[in-house]
Amino acid sequence: MTAPTSPSLQLTHLGHDLGGRAVLRDLSVSLWPGQIVGLAGLNGEGKTTLLRLCAGLDRPGRGQVMVFGQNPRAAQARRALAYLPESHRTPPTMTGRAWIDTQCRAWKTPVDRARVETFCRSLDLDPTLLDRPLSRCSKGTERKVALAGVLLVGAPLTLLDEPADGLDPRARTALKARLRDAKDAGRTLLLSSHVLAEVEDLCDRLLVLGGGRLAFDGSPARLRKEEAASSLEAAVLARVG
Repeated sequence: MTAPTSPSLQLTHLGHDLGGRAVLRDLSVSLWPGQIVGLAGLNGEGKTTLLRLCAGLDRPGRGQVMVFGQNPRAAQARRALAYLPESHRTPPTMTGRAWIDTQCRAWKTPVDRARVETFCRSLDLDPTLLDRPLSRCSKGTERKVALAGVLLVGAPLTLLDEPADGLDPRARTALKARLRDAKDAGRTLLLSSHVLAEVEDLCDRLLVLGGGRLAFDGSPARLRKEEAASSLEAAVLARVG
């Protein structure tokens, strides 16, 4: 297999302020196809801000974000990335099936009914719930619908903010399997999570933010070794503390 020659996502001296405070400072990182990269740090360290900048929803105050060599706000880059925010809420009157179909049409990804239902089962989502208005669904079901819509489009770069929020243990296990499938297909995934045991189990690489800067970039195992920590959570706290 030929190694990729260009990054999926490249941050160069990226900085950003919110409310007059520097939230991100001088971040330079490259992400590559076939990687699952975790994003960790304490609350307020800029994880969501970073994901929004990578998705092109906000303009960086300093430095540059490039998605496959393009500004993330450019049409070509937008077609190459998908983003699921932590606070995402689907339209309450829409059914799950209609939401997934809308997402796939927006990314020009042809999916038939059978494929949608098979994928939903693989996320521990009962396909019979897809024809129910989302206002009548549980938070977990709504989150699974949102995840199905994001993952089915097959974007080469997928950004996920706390993707397992609201999911029970069985659904979390199913989600991890689907994320590994995406990695095996050569896609790049960047996800933030406070559940660091799952990050350690899933991610090849971990980015830790502390004081607005990149406090660590490497494997979770390496961070634990460097900090002589009994858990990844303890290692992250030691690094940013």
